[in-house]
Amino acid sequence: MKSGYHVYCEKPLTRTISECRKVMETARKTKRVTQIGTQIHGGNNYRRVVELVQSNAIGPVSEVHVWVGAVYGTKDHPQQGVAMPSELQYDLWLGR
Repeated sequence: MKSGYHVYCEKPLTRTISECRKVMETARKTKRVTQIGTQIHGGNNYRRVVELVQSNAIGPVSEVHVWVGAVYGTKDHPQQGVAMPSELQYDLWLGR
């Protein structure tokens, strides 16, 4: 944002409230837009649903139910712990 660009990020954008506040302050100061995405929710199918709801094409919406009846991914969860790569500096990644 300080370089003059609008920013689009996938979640998580920040880890802490203070980081979130810093992003908001920077966006306001630089008059840039920041947006966070959640994987595929920026796709045309989701935008079309928003358009239909906002235009009242399906009538007033008073309640929404969501469910997921699918298994994502093609691999089973590991049954044992997975060794951390030696090149990963975990404490640094956590910001310690």
